[in-house]
Amino acid sequence: MTFEELLELHAEANTPDKLVPCSRRAWLDEPGFTSLYVRIGPAAVAKEVLPKVIQLAAFEVTRKGKGVFTRFVERIESHGLPIFVENVLNERLANYLPKIGFTMIEYKDIGRNLAPCFLKEAS
Repeated sequence: MTFEELLELHAEANTPDKLVPCSRRAWLDEPGFTSLYVRIGPAAVAKEVLPKVIQLAAFEVTRKGKGVFTRFVERIESHGLPIFVENVLNERLANYLPKIGFTMIEYKDIGRNLAPCFLKEAS
């Protein structure tokens, strides 16, 4: 399944008559990624609930530093949706995300020391 196919499934499941938004999640088959797990739907981010956000929960690119992730982020942005990258353990990625417009979200106040997460607001 591609990212656009997942978006379409989400749109079909969330018609205006729905009282509660429905989330969709899937392992996607995208060029340049060995693995890519994405969720679309409402999410609690920094003590706020965003009604529709793309959550990049787990991913690995085939070749780091070749623009695969950046091009995927640009595709998501073309749909006008915020992007949330969960639990970034890779220091290189954690340093790169702010350079392309992501803000680090820390969850120290919930009593657990989690890896940093990053949010990019919809443009």
